[in-house]
Amino acid sequence: SDSDGMRIYCRSLSFLLIVAAYKLFPRAQLLIDYSVPHGGYFCQIERGRQLSGVQLSKIEKLMQTMVKKDEPIIRERLSVGEAKEVFASRQELHKVQLLEGFKEKHIPIYSLCGFRDYFYGYMVPSTGYLQTFTLEPFSTGFILRFPRRENPGKLLPPQRFTVLRNVFNEYGKWLNLLGVADVNSLNKAIDSGRIEQVILVSEALHEKRIAEIAGVIAQRQKKQHHLVFIAGPSSSGKTTFSKRLSIQLLAQGCRPY
Repeated sequence: SDSDGMRIYCRSLSFLLIVAAYKLFPRAQLLIDYSVPHGGYFCQIERGRQLSGVQLSKIEKLMQTMVKKDEPIIRERLSVGEAKEVFASRQELHKVQLLEGFKEKHIPIYSLCGFRDYFYGYMVPSTGYLQTFTLEPFSTGFILRFPRRENPGKLLPPQRFTVLRNVFNEYGKWLNLLGVADVNSLNKAIDSGRIEQVILVSEALHEKRIAEIAGVIAQRQKKQHHLVFIAGPSSSGKTTFSKRLSIQLLAQGCRPY
């Protein structure tokens, strides 16, 4: 029920999924993409391959078996060179490249059933702690479902989030367009001096989207819709967004205030 404890649980569950998927389908590159409502991560196989229901069921059963066996999750310290060898042996070249900029001589690595990987943060001591989860087919991938910290022993009912998924997909395309789909690509853009272009194009894409939103609002104003709500957590950019939206509304001939 603690926020740090929930992060440790989710991180460890992700590791369990990665290990199970690798043992069954070693050539598949699993991507744990983004969080979804009601507790979960949207996951998919890179390069367009989609797991069948049977394959997904096999992964979940192996995860459950590993939980019953209470396999230990071991924290090790490897040299950066040793860690590179581990990732290179699995053709995870993006991780090898990411370590090129690692300033420390050693790196913490977690091991489960002989599979080693790097995670930023702590894990549970063993898989026996990971009792509550399920895998659900969804869109082009699947959802790793886990409980919320308000009710850590129970999974909430699945929720369809079509609009939110479309937003994530749109931003995923933007990242690919900008060539910064991961941290390693972003580091390369900075090192090569391309980051200014990335920022300018990103700002242009945002401005284009805000202009489209302003256009929709202007059309609805003709139907006597006058109130616009902007929702988001603290320090998420609501005020900045409202100012940028106001400028675009003025450009549409609307007075926002």
